[in-house]
Amino acid sequence: FLSRNNVNGNSAGLALVLSSLIEQEEVKNAKTIGVTGAISKTGEVIEIGQVKEKVLSANKINLPYIILPLGNLEEANEVVESLNLPIEVIGVQTVSDAIQKINELNEEK
Repeated sequence: FLSRNNVNGNSAGLALVLSSLIEQEEVKNAKTIGVTGAISKTGEVIEIGQVKEKVLSANKINLPYIILPLGNLEEANEVVESLNLPIEVIGVQTVSDAIQKINELNEEK
């Protein structure tokens, strides 16, 4: 992803933070989850652009979930509903919210 041409913005920020926490074993994750969202210095998850494209990309590689900024949740759900996609969209406001959602997903049987 990061080596693609014409990629700009900071929408990989949340994914990078969560990946780092998982790598450091501060967060446990056994699920396949797509993640997008910029983050502020205080851990707030900031809205991103190209939501439709990101949801479609996650669906194309058969991700069952995508975590994204709460501010993008309505748009993402509209994409999922209009195209009848089998992906669950999860909106978060902070890095802590994202960690909580990952923990909840991993508790599901």
